[in-house]
Amino acid sequence: SQPDPTSNAQFNAAQAIGTHARLIGTPSRYFGTGDTVVLLGTQPHTATGIVLAFDCIEPATVTVVVDSSVIQDGHCDGGGTEILSLTSGESHRITVRSSDSNKYALFAAWVNEPPLPPSSAAQTAAMADGVVTQTEYIAAFNRFAGCSTAGGYPLAAITAAYVWYPYAVVDGAVSSGVDARCYASEFKQIDMAWQQSVRSTLDACLIAHGVVNPDSGDLVTDLEKLLPLHLTFDQCPTRP
Repeated sequence: SQPDPTSNAQFNAAQAIGTHARLIGTPSRYFGTGDTVVLLGTQPHTATGIVLAFDCIEPATVTVVVDSSVIQDGHCDGGGTEILSLTSGESHRITVRSSDSNKYALFAAWVNEPPLPPSSAAQTAAMADGVVTQTEYIAAFNRFAGCSTAGGYPLAAITAAYVWYPYAVVDGAVSSGVDARCYASEFKQIDMAWQQSVRSTLDACLIAHGVVNPDSGDLVTDLEKLLPLHLTFDQCPTRP
């Protein structure tokens, strides 16, 4: 059977919320072309907003509007994810307008995010120039790990794989809110910016060496595509 075209959008939404929030109710999905309206209905009382992932499977000119807020307007080539706060007690909708016949996929779900602390001074300083280096990424990860340990829940299964740190969190860290608070204050902005940087650098590197469709949706899998090319990520150009 063919894979669900919305699966990549769902994957991007899951990456955005991580272990730091939870989905509520039945998600909305759409795959097709042209104009469409996705009715979200009234926000559940336990929801703090929605997570919206939009994936242009083929490049297109697209406008995406949530209620009256424009999320995407113009050329779209790839995927994007937003977590949006909405007004409770009202009925909400997502409107997509596309003059092209190219295919796109949408995944949207109500989400509950716990109240989170602001970014720490260290994370804010690292993000000030809009560029995250690997040194800044490692320092932020260490602050995040230290915060989690101080909260009583050390990170589990830490492995320095390739160019970032896969890790696991125990259930107690999630249910207590320690994971979400530490992630938001010390690591979230830097983690997302670094992984986006790694992705763009890796895609350009693989394409330059003749790899077709370098983005499978899984960064570990795509980093392994460097192995038969006898390359490491360090050897890819434009690395920050």
